[in-house]
Amino acid sequence: MRRAYKVLMAVLLLLCLAGTVQAGILAEVEDIFVRSEIGGYVYAGFEQTERPRVRSAELNGTEVHIQFNTNLVGHGQKAYSLPVEAAARQVTKQAMAYVIKELFELSPDIDKVLVEVWAPVYIDKYGNVEEHPVGSLSMARSTYRKVNWEMASIDIIAGLFTETWTSVAAQRDPGETARQMLRLAWSGEIEEALQYWHPAVDRNLARVFLEAMAEAAAEQGAYVMLAIIDLVSFDVQPIGYDRFIVTPTFSGEPFDDATRLMVQRYEGKCVMLLPGQAFDAEGIVSEEGIVFWRAADRPDPNIDYRTGTLAMLNKDYETLRAYTSQVVPDVFVAESVAEVPDEEEEPLMPLIKAYAATLKQEVTYIDPFTAVLGEKDKRTAMRWEDGMWKMLPPLGLEVVYEDYEEGL
Repeated sequence: MRRAYKVLMAVLLLLCLAGTVQAGILAEVEDIFVRSEIGGYVYAGFEQTERPRVRSAELNGTEVHIQFNTNLVGHGQKAYSLPVEAAARQVTKQAMAYVIKELFELSPDIDKVLVEVWAPVYIDKYGNVEEHPVGSLSMARSTYRKVNWEMASIDIIAGLFTETWTSVAAQRDPGETARQMLRLAWSGEIEEALQYWHPAVDRNLARVFLEAMAEAAAEQGAYVMLAIIDLVSFDVQPIGYDRFIVTPTFSGEPFDDATRLMVQRYEGKCVMLLPGQAFDAEGIVSEEGIVFWRAADRPDPNIDYRTGTLAMLNKDYETLRAYTSQVVPDVFVAESVAEVPDEEEEPLMPLIKAYAATLKQEVTYIDPFTAVLGEKDKRTAMRWEDGMWKMLPPLGLEVVYEDYEEGL
């Protein structure tokens, strides 16, 4: 896995000009913020926190790249929802307006200052929060030269930044999500990159994978990788069950299969499912992928499927309810039982039950929670819930996935 990423780094290195890193640039940038009117630490409302404003700073060729923690503008505010509100955007631009002149004065060779804006963000409806990039600001030296620094107000300077802000839609974009994850991994921010992975993957294996990426990037020069990440495009191929194969490309040419990622829309945003070595071109998951999802230690889904099927044939509502996914309503389970004919009506019922008791179908794993049994076009889905496999009929698939039909 590490060797494959070393190959990727070497390829990318040939495609881009190598930047140079100015010694001590982080300390110089931090000092500029500390000496400025806004200070070196983030504010939440009117209270100063312990979070430093500068997350990182690098001089990549002729560009200064800064990761910047912005303020929480509301009194008692703990996080933002995307896209960040207008007041937060304006406060962020004003904060950078206080320091942008000094940033350009670090060196006459600086042609542009690029700022990646970070903030705590609500990731679900339950109040869970993670640190994420929420936007970016930039200013070119050509703009800096035009400013009358003695007369221009902070608001005038703030209005000169080129700005982009992350929306909820960006969180649902598989390619952009992969880009953000790679940026963090190549920066060596492993724990932050892990937040972009499906919560059910093996965290230790995912961490090893990310550490290998970070090590390979460091060997080639992490600043090079970070400088070119926005030049890389991502080919996104849907494969059903809200999953996508995401392949990095440069000038329309894809990199090798080892650089691919399997991504899935999950709980309103995109998450990483697997590295490229764990699935084939059609999205069929390998044994490595099954281990990555911690599914290898679970029982064969056929076992619970046989139990549930026999419960239905025996008109045993309670057992069938227990072996059917929670997303399926009780009335559907009851109707399934009611539709089964009695043995008096169906003389072959004993034979059908005997067949169901021994049936074993091919298992195809879809994601950490779902497997399908049987051949294509005749598949039955199973969902891992409460420590067991439960039947997930099409009615349930429509609840769990947006595009499951494409994968059936």
